[in-house]
Amino acid sequence: MKIRNNNALDLEGDDKEQITVEIIATGTVFAVARDLDGTSAAFVNPWSFTLDKAVNNPSVLVLFFTFSNKKSGLYKITVSGSAGGDVSHYQVAQFQNEPDDAIAYTFNIK
Repeated sequence: MKIRNNNALDLEGDDKEQITVEIIATGTVFAVARDLDGTSAAFVNPWSFTLDKAVNNPSVLVLFFTFSNKKSGLYKITVSGSAGGDVSHYQVAQFQNEPDDAIAYTFNIK
């Protein structure tokens, strides 16, 4: 896997590469949902999926975060690929009184 454009949310992987996503919550109860290319589910840690160029290129992963407190919640996300290469690190920090947030990863497939 490779980080594109120096942006931790803009990634590139090989066709059939397995992508693993791990999330750590601090200051909040863990409450994360995911949507990969239009299919949604609760997030189970760690979670993996396989890039498939014939199905989606690019592939888009949206993560939805819920915060259980009024402030200081933090989610740390690590994304890695089975082929090695770069590891993406990203954080979603809660703004005061913000109940939720979302981010999107784009995976361009070689």
